[in-house]
Amino acid sequence: MKKLVCVSSFSSGVKHRFALLNQVKNFGDLHGYNVHFLWGVSRGVAYCRWEEFFGTISGLQVTNIPEAEVAHIAKLSETQDWIDRKRESFDFVQEGEPLTNRLFAYNLKASSYLERLTPLECRPKMRLLAPPAQHIRLAVAAIAAQHGLGDRVGIRVRVTECRHDKRRPHRNQSELEECLDPLLQVDPGLPVFIVTDSEYIQQRLAAHFGNATWLPKEFDLIENGTRYVHRSDKPAMFTFLKEAFCLCECRRVINIGGFLNDQAARIWPPPYSEAAAALTALAV
Repeated sequence: MKKLVCVSSFSSGVKHRFALLNQVKNFGDLHGYNVHFLWGVSRGVAYCRWEEFFGTISGLQVTNIPEAEVAHIAKLSETQDWIDRKRESFDFVQEGEPLTNRLFAYNLKASSYLERLTPLECRPKMRLLAPPAQHIRLAVAAIAAQHGLGDRVGIRVRVTECRHDKRRPHRNQSELEECLDPLLQVDPGLPVFIVTDSEYIQQRLAAHFGNATWLPKEFDLIENGTRYVHRSDKPAMFTFLKEAFCLCECRRVINIGGFLNDQAARIWPPPYSEAAAALTALAV
């Protein structure tokens, strides 16, 4: 039996983890591997277990493992070509090395290599979607009904905490203002649902749009004079999951920085003012 085990770094968030899983599962399904996903119960997901967030995925085995085990796997991937786990031996996926029947893919470097080995025509048209756990699914349905998300434009602004991240904006005032500028050109009468980890972004958008709504959250991390959601906070992580699934319920989404399952949302490309004007015209 061919088997492919994968795990992401312990600091990675849910979107990173599903990007890795999508790449690995596409390769595994094409080449007949049973895919086993190790979910790190670690700081990147506020030490939450898989089943607290998600339901089952057909053809996928998931096992929760502690942060220390993920860190140990990371070290082994740098020093040797193989790993023993649960009385089974696996070869680490490494670019240019032969692929065996027992493979272990650590983080995006390995999974991205497997994706390059998967022809475009063999990849599903839709990337793998994260299935919400039942309690999250029910909460999202209630929020969508309460706030009329089907008639709203979601505005997602993800402010990255990593200085070396290629995504913008970073946590500095000039980039926050640069990000806000095109959003504040949108018709203020448009009904919106705001999702951001920046208190400043939320306040500016809420002041601009007369019909704005959002989920309550704590901005208890201060950096460069502005406040952000603390990513290691467990209640904040559950709020983020609900927000992500809520965005997919919105009529359209302005997406800056990405969110879980954004491939399933109805994204409005820039320029946002023109997109929003077109949407307003349709509603008249």
